[in-house]
Amino acid sequence: MKFIELREKLGDNLIKVTLEENKNEIVVYVRDKVDFTVDDIKFKSVKEELKERLTQINGVRKVIFEENKVRVFVDKIYPELFETVSVTVYEIGKEFGEEIEWKIEEIT
Repeated sequence: MKFIELREKLGDNLIKVTLEENKNEIVVYVRDKVDFTVDDIKFKSVKEELKERLTQINGVRKVIFEENKVRVFVDKIYPELFETVSVTVYEIGKEFGEEIEWKIEEIT
C-alpha cells in the first residue's frame, strides 16, 4: 500500500510513517487505534507509543488513559522521576503534534 493510499484511508488520523530499521518494518503512527490491518505494516497509536515509553522509565508501575488524560502511577514521586515523566510526555506530544494532559500519582 502506498503512502497516498494510507493518507486517503486514514485521513487526519495519520500522523507519520516510519521505517524501523532494526526490525525492518514499516510503522504507521495514528491518533486513534485503527480497526484494520495491512500486510507488512504495523499500526501504532500515540497512546500505545506513550505507554511503551513511560513504562520503560524506572519507577513507573502503571499507565492508564482516561479520555484525553494519562495517569502515571509510581512507587514514590521524587524530582528526577517527575522530570523524566514530564519530559517524556512533552516529547511524545511534540513529536506527534498532540497536547497531552497527564497526572503522576503514588501507588498507596
